[in-house]
Amino acid sequence: MRRDRRPYVIRRLRDAWIGFYTRRFLLPAFDAAGEGFLSNSPWNIKIWGAGITLGRHVHINASRGGIVRLTTWRTGMR
Repeated sequence: MRRDRRPYVIRRLRDAWIGFYTRRFLLPAFDAAGEGFLSNSPWNIKIWGAGITLGRHVHINASRGGIVRLTTWRTGMR
């Protein structure tokens, strides 16, 4: 793993931006989410469908070029 050589203030600003984006746009898309959700790239996570819930301390690592999609759909079965 490479060392992060960015200045501390830049890392803190990036972490604050990720936290804001996660709370404002990502977490409201889930039906329920437990405490401790972390993501390194929340803008690369797409949620489609209803009934998606997260447990406690979920970590989703999305790469820069890859999208993580969490999807549900109806199958007609009950």
